[in-house]
Parts: sequence; structure tokens; C-alpha cells
Amino acid sequence: MFQDDRLVEHLGAVGNVHLVLRGWLEQAVADELVALGLPPQSLQVPVRALSGGQRRRVALVRALLAPSHVLVLDEPFTSLDTDAKRVATAWVRDRLGDRATVLITHDVAEAQALGAYVMRLPPPPGDEEV
Repeated sequence: MFQDDRLVEHLGAVGNVHLVLRGWLEQAVADELVALGLPPQSLQVPVRALSGGQRRRVALVRALLAPSHVLVLDEPFTSLDTDAKRVATAWVRDRLGDRATVLITHDVAEAQALGAYVMRLPPPPGDEEV
């Protein structure tokens, strides 16, 4: 999952997820999007009309449900408010399965909420850690 959502602007939420999940039924995709907090009436409108948090949830569903053995999630909870982040964290944790996952985040609590082993990288030379 990219730090930016990288969605196809003219497709709806379901259409964006279907780009990587061709074998899934539309209703199953819609159920996952609603479980992550998208209102049912927003699922077919072009994603360019969605809020930043809604777009982020579409990107999360697309990334987590795509068939893969390894996941790389770069700042997956960006643009989510506290309640949406809590729901999204639980949703992601439930769907990780046994896949190797690399989580890139500045928020250690997010990593810990997913049960991650936390490795801190030192700042580049010349940069001061804040």
C-alpha cells in the first residue's frame, strides 16, 4: 500500500478494489468497504468525490484483500480520524493472516496495535530526531 492512495479517480470504491480482486463478488467487496466504515451510498460514486479518509479506506481494502504473501503498508492510517483509525486497525489485524508484513509508520502505537515487532531506524546523518 502506497503512502498516497493511488486510486483510479473516475471509478467508484468497488471498481477500484475490483482492479486487484477480479474473482470477488461485488457484494463481498461492498461488505468489506462498509465494514471499514464507508457509507453504502458512497460505494459507486467516483472516488474523487470521497473524503481523504474514505479514499484511504478504499486503498486499505484494495491492499489487504489482494492476493499476496507479503504486504508493505506505508502509513496506512493517514487521513483517518481517531475512531476510523481504531476500526481500520482492527480490520487490518483481522485480515493480515500469516502474511509477512512491513509497516512503515511514524506512530509506534499503530505498529503495536497490529502486534508488530518494532524496529526504529536512526535519522539520516545531519537530521535531528524530533
